[in-house]
Formats: sequence, structure tokens, C-alpha cells
Amino acid sequence: AVVDPSDPLAVQAAIEEEEVMLDAIFCTHKHWVADLPVHRDHSGGNAALRQRHSSCKVYGSALDAIPELT
Repeated sequence: AVVDPSDPLAVQAAIEEEEVMLDAIFCTHKHWVADLPVHRDHSGGNAALRQRHSSCKVYGSALDAIPELT
């Protein structure tokens, strides 16, 4: 599992280095600042990681409109 994957490339590199599977993403919250780049947000890596790990579940509050929430 990973928490707040703002940098999907770094997360994927760690997954490959450790030779583990990604089964869950936990997002603490999503920023609502209009000019904040998505890749810097706590949930910015969700889509890219789910694309590579389709069985991975994404957990967080539905009130935060977190991307890829399952």
C-alpha cells in the first residue's frame, strides 16, 4: 500500500525495487487550490498507478472527490 502518492514515478520505482505488488492507495485528502498542479496533490498519482495496477483499490473520502476512488 501507499499513502498520498503525489509522485507516481517515484512510487513505481520503489515498487519495482522492492519487488512488491501495489494493492491499495490511501489518500488523506485532496487540495482544492485552483492553481495547484495535479501532480503535486496528494492524489496526483492515483490515475497513473491504477493504470499500471488495475486491481489496486483507492481509499479516501468521497467528499474530497479523490481521483480513481474505488
